[in-house]
Amino acid sequence: MLKILNPSHAVGTQIAGRYVILAEAGRGGSATVYRAHDQERGQIVAIKHLQLPANLGDKERHKRIQRFQNEARTMAFLNHPHIMAVYDAFQVGDEYYLVTEFLAGMHLKDYVRQHRPSHRHLLYLMRHIVQALDYAHHNNVVHRDIKPENIMIIGHETAKLLDFGVAKFEFSSQVTTDGTLLGTVAYMSPEQLHNSHLTSHQGDIYSLGASFYEVLTGRLPFDAESPGAAVVHIFSKAPAWPGDLNPDIGPDLSRFLLTCLHKRPQHRYASCAQMLDVMQDLLNQVYHTDAQPDAASAPVLPRVRQFDQFRVLDMIETLMDKRFKGFCHIWNAFQEVRLFFEQGQLSAIQARERTLSEPLLLEDLVCWESGNFYCQPLTEIPQQTLASVPSFQLLKQCQAAREAYRLIWPDYQEADVPETLMSPSESDMLTQEEQACLADMDGQLSIGALCQRLPFTRLAILTALKALEDRQFLFIERSRA
Repeated sequence: MLKILNPSHAVGTQIAGRYVILAEAGRGGSATVYRAHDQERGQIVAIKHLQLPANLGDKERHKRIQRFQNEARTMAFLNHPHIMAVYDAFQVGDEYYLVTEFLAGMHLKDYVRQHRPSHRHLLYLMRHIVQALDYAHHNNVVHRDIKPENIMIIGHETAKLLDFGVAKFEFSSQVTTDGTLLGTVAYMSPEQLHNSHLTSHQGDIYSLGASFYEVLTGRLPFDAESPGAAVVHIFSKAPAWPGDLNPDIGPDLSRFLLTCLHKRPQHRYASCAQMLDVMQDLLNQVYHTDAQPDAASAPVLPRVRQFDQFRVLDMIETLMDKRFKGFCHIWNAFQEVRLFFEQGQLSAIQARERTLSEPLLLEDLVCWESGNFYCQPLTEIPQQTLASVPSFQLLKQCQAAREAYRLIWPDYQEADVPETLMSPSESDMLTQEEQACLADMDGQLSIGALCQRLPFTRLAILTALKALEDRQFLFIERSRA
């Protein structure tokens, strides 16, 4: 039976001279979705109509229109098989419309409740959403409202990400600057609750972990009686071990979920690309065909450890003493590095999206203050690229860099945001590093993001920032827990 339609959008109504309404497909708090026929393309589409009741105040009306237009603009910018496609956006008088592909499927939570997919199949579907987010993040788009209602499963085999209404381009203050809380509280990361418009891609990783946690365990990571209580829990409590809530969840999957849900961004996965690697390991090594690990099973994948349990140099020296053969994956919120060992010697270094030489990468790595790592033995490792530099010499250089780093600015943190106060004149003598820092600073980029973007070591960047601050070229907003 068809739902009752708004009289102005009854079955058969034509909109914008080409879209014929066939039925109402869904209704939410701020929009109604119709199934329609696009006469020009000759296909079925969905038309999202923004609801603007007459009793809305001017501020709320403006906010709804702004978010609706933001969704249209952002989704039109993205083109990915696991993101709902946008075909058109237009205005007729005071009415706003968004035309998208019509998806005949079920939202994630309903799909899991009705079909009870295996953990292997659920991992397969969720990889589609992580792929979509990886694509969005590479285009500097942060979704900011990942939740089961914004994930749709089509025909058991495909998952699609929906609703970019509160999305933003990373390092911009798009959508709102008035401190409005954006997103859905139960799935928000601590830093998103603290400041919605400065949320980075790490917040999406947290929200995805919260969504996955909920459909696997049947409850939210912080299930509270009110949004206010949920906020308190998100900031102050640790989520329950997933295997304690659902004994069918194995230890490797539990660790995966809790890594996504860490309160500090630097202790989550560094990127969706890294999440995809871990999810593929889960599919290949843990949830392979017919395997059904439960809470009593032994873990298969390497254990993730945090920096408060080790120092990078100490870890390297220990692996060398043990004549380790394999790799150590080390990451924080901004960077990822893999160190390869061959019979107690450092043989190669790989970094994602970094252009430093290998010796400088190693010097940079030992200056990291926080992050995670795991080690995995390998029988075959990449061809040696550090053979010309003895490991003991590399470690000596790294030790000197570490000591210099510790002296330069003890209260430096990656979340601190530098902002230009004064531009240099022609008579100002600036180093190459100082010039690069001033060129990239925009009042939104944190120090961690600067270190990721600039082709210099962390030590060189911190030295430049301190020199610029001493000369009052910049102000640094320090973020402290």
